[in-house]
Amino acid sequence: MGSQEIGETLGRGIAMGMAMLRFLISVLLNSAAWFVLIDWGWMQAERQIDKMQEAAFDTPGAAAPIPPKVFAAGAGALLGHAYLSRELRLSAGESALSLLLGGAAGAALLVARGRRSSAGAVRPSPNDE
Repeated sequence: MGSQEIGETLGRGIAMGMAMLRFLISVLLNSAAWFVLIDWGWMQAERQIDKMQEAAFDTPGAAAPIPPKVFAAGAGALLGHAYLSRELRLSAGESALSLLLGGAAGAALLVARGRRSSAGAVRPSPNDE
């Protein structure tokens, strides 16, 4: 094996390592973003439901249970992911996989955290009656 072959092999290994590093950066940033978004969206939905219950007890309300700003934030997160994937030069498959893994990791972190609110109090489980 000549020095040129060793250099080419080393270059391919470094390129593969950089591609993996870019993918992992995308997954980590996605998991952090989805963790924050899901937690914030959950709190917004709970507040909206509380408002609906106060406004009209036992009557159907006209307001949606999930506020439009939560949908807008979700769309912004998807656009941010698309921009990040483009900047990191990920392929379409890598981008989709990083979005899937990042979302799953963010949701898993939220569940593992015990669904604590931003104030630090544990949210009651529906089964804690």
